[in-house]
Amino acid sequence: MTLDRTNAALVNTSLVAVMLVLVTAGVTQAQSGNETHWGIRATVAPSWEIPQRLMEVDFLQDYIGEGSEVKGSELAVGFVRGSRLGGDWGLSYLRKTLSDSTRIDISNGDTCINVGATLQCGANRDVYTTSGVAFNGLELHKFVSWYTIKRRAQIGMNLGIGAMMISGGTVNKATTTTSIGFDPATRQNVLMTAQSTTTLDRKGFLEDLGVPSILPVAKVELAVTGILARNFKVRASGGVNLPGVQKFSVTAIYLFGN
Repeated sequence: MTLDRTNAALVNTSLVAVMLVLVTAGVTQAQSGNETHWGIRATVAPSWEIPQRLMEVDFLQDYIGEGSEVKGSELAVGFVRGSRLGGDWGLSYLRKTLSDSTRIDISNGDTCINVGATLQCGANRDVYTTSGVAFNGLELHKFVSWYTIKRRAQIGMNLGIGAMMISGGTVNKATTTTSIGFDPATRQNVLMTAQSTTTLDRKGFLEDLGVPSILPVAKVELAVTGILARNFKVRASGGVNLPGVQKFSVTAIYLFGN
């Protein structure tokens, strides 16, 4: 009987010890800030743009006119999985809007003739201007924290990959064509210029540029995160945002149950 009581006491003591270890571990993890939670995130990029050299790659064109300008804004909203003092990942709905000042000037070469000892040339080009054009898609992101400063700030890198499709809007296409004609009065060849304007829908716009209907997106950005509360973080980032670049974006993250 004494032995049974001793064994029972040992078992009870062991169970209590195990429970204390588990509780202590849970408290330690909670205090560490590395436990993961589900949450929501929203990102706003006031301005992004495609530099001219990058346009030549994006639009598969040999020459993009100097007057070209492609820029807009970005909004992303989605869910996130992460921790207060660690990194996070998530999937978001992405919307990139082109500003109405967007202009793509594509040169199709010049037409030239010799008039006496002078070489005269005329341009052949297509100029696209957009109105209300936007792209919708999905983006998978991951923030990697490199260093945490006094449990209040993080320095790291934000990575993203996804795809988007054009949605809505119209595109105006102005075409300038130069050809060689004959002037009966001077009995010489002359340059003749013709201009035309057409309105393209979103599909025709991409087909004209030789761009696929589904466009890949990718991000590689340096990021600084401020830990404002146990469940709320704000991140500022900037860098490569294919098909362009962005100088600055702001992301707000709220973690549930933190």
